[in-house]
Amino acid sequence: MMMTDVVINASVLVAFTESMAKHALTLWADDISEEKMQIISPGIGVMPSTSFSSSFHLKHLFSLDCEEPEIYTLASAIRPVKDPLFLVQAFSGWHCAENSKAYLVIVGPPLKDEAYYSSFQDITLRLPGVLYIPGLPQGDLQALIRDSSALINSSLSEGLSVTLLEVRCR
Repeated sequence: MMMTDVVINASVLVAFTESMAKHALTLWADDISEEKMQIISPGIGVMPSTSFSSSFHLKHLFSLDCEEPEIYTLASAIRPVKDPLFLVQAFSGWHCAENSKAYLVIVGPPLKDEAYYSSFQDITLRLPGVLYIPGLPQGDLQALIRDSSALINSSLSEGLSVTLLEVRCR
């Protein structure tokens, strides 16, 4: 009953897909009209750079001797809530013991916490297989993600959707 009251009193209802809108119109057929319903896709546009070569960039920037690095990307601002250090020890161990082609590439600017950033740099600089890039142009970051074996999300409080929005905004 409470949800019906909210639907009736809303000035606009937003659905992410046509099927969601139809479902809402079916559930509240007597209470809402199609004019009240708006469909807004949650998708984001991506335009990865066509001239950016992830493996060339990493080889040049970090003097990698690996022909085709296997890239795992964590795109995140460097701050405690994003917890970019969560995976670095384990990843470096995996790189050294089992897969020397695998590289964890962390891309993102430092945010406000200088002590955390300093600690982050101290740790990541000494771990084999862990690479840090303070930032890339939007299209190059999207190309890096495209070329990655996986996009990694690490956060103490945020879900994947926030990560995708952050990647989109950088």
